[in-house]
Amino acid sequence: MLAFVLSGGGNRGALQVGALQVLLESGIRPDMLVGTSVGAVNALFLACDPTPRGAYRLAEIWLQVRKNDVYPGTHLTALWSLVRRRESLFSNANWYRFLSRHLPAQRFGELQVPAYAVATDLETGQIRVFGDNPEEHLIDGVMASTALPPLHPPWRVGGRRYIDGGAVADLPVRVAIERGADEIIALNLANPLTPGEQLRTLVGIVHQAIGALIIRHIDADLEYARLQNVKLRTIELRHQLSLPPWDFSHSAQLIALGREITQAALEAEPMKALTWRDRLVARVTRASVPVLSVVQNVVGRRLETS
Repeated sequence: MLAFVLSGGGNRGALQVGALQVLLESGIRPDMLVGTSVGAVNALFLACDPTPRGAYRLAEIWLQVRKNDVYPGTHLTALWSLVRRRESLFSNANWYRFLSRHLPAQRFGELQVPAYAVATDLETGQIRVFGDNPEEHLIDGVMASTALPPLHPPWRVGGRRYIDGGAVADLPVRVAIERGADEIIALNLANPLTPGEQLRTLVGIVHQAIGALIIRHIDADLEYARLQNVKLRTIELRHQLSLPPWDFSHSAQLIALGREITQAALEAEPMKALTWRDRLVARVTRASVPVLSVVQNVVGRRLETS
């Protein structure tokens, strides 16, 4: 089962749209989509129509996004929210209306291929995967997965509050594997860390701290995929533009760049489908990991008592 796994990355998510266009035009179609934050937005939209047509429709939606759709108001609005001790600097009402207007389906069970949105339970810090229940609403999955503090408030579902999934799984490879993926194409928006000598401002240092945490989570998921013998292809989607998170005016340029990066990646290393033997080996390996863990624990306890 081939899964497309899409990381978070805010307005840089337009890069993933270009990548998805190239993958689908090359005949590479996912059996599953998993995303975090903006990756969840792209994943759920594409899961409604996982074809080149669906990817181009997603691009059209991205070209309509404006700052006011995501972060309404001004710096004074944010300052006033801070003074009033509200849950976030910006309201999420416009974002909710924008998504509700464009989402082509209401529930996860209506999608053409299975898709999952990753969020974080604010109270427990545990991962919350929307989509395991086909009756769950797409809008809840997207709003929870993109509720990035302090910009947006937590999203409430069933009496619990959820925030951006990047806090626990920015590139949710493990989520895909646990739901049956044995082959993964990961579209990663995470930027490399800034060299230490260039960190001279508070904003830069905070950004670096968050980036280090995200990269640690990503490395853990990639290591898990390796141990599970899953075929994993990661496409690093990066750019040199300096964009504040509320700048959506470069989406067309980012979509084109995403296409360019992905086309070059496929030309350098063409995708090869897994054979039945590859899939069998992967399944046997995944099945044997829990058994080996139990054996190691038993042996370890016996050695301790001997």
